[in-house]
Amino acid sequence: MSSGRAGRHRLSLRTAVALSLSVVLVAAAAAYDVHERSDLDQARSSLTAARHRLLSSTAQLDTVGDSLARTRSQVAATQADAATTLEQLVAADRQVDGADGSLTLEQLDIATLHGCLTGVQQATAEIATGNLPAAVDSMTGASGRAWPSTRRSRAAASPTRSTSPTRSC
Repeated sequence: MSSGRAGRHRLSLRTAVALSLSVVLVAAAAAYDVHERSDLDQARSSLTAARHRLLSSTAQLDTVGDSLARTRSQVAATQADAATTLEQLVAADRQVDGADGSLTLEQLDIATLHGCLTGVQQATAEIATGNLPAAVDSMTGASGRAWPSTRRSRAAASPTRSTSPTRSC
């Protein structure tokens, strides 16, 4: 009986060792599986978070792109306004130049008229004193005054004016 028991004992020891080894292997595999599942869950969570960040970044990029398009449109409109303003300034500058030219010519006309009137006034004073030859000289001098040498530029500025070089009082 002892050899039967010893064989059984060996068998049960072998069985126990095999069973224990099997339990350890299953436990190790389960622990490994739990660890791998945990790593997989963490990877999925990280991927989900990355997708959310990507969606958020894409939305922000779209917003910035829209803002950039509006800004470019505003820059183009501002440039067009600046070009129009520049054209208006150039036109206004030309008008001021024209007005300056006309003013200069009018001042010359006034100076010539003043000279004519001074001559007539002198002639009147000479007539009042009875000095007729001096009065005739004053009137001749006043009537002989010609327009200034700018009459050509005046004709260009105002084509209705005469360009006669002997225009007098």
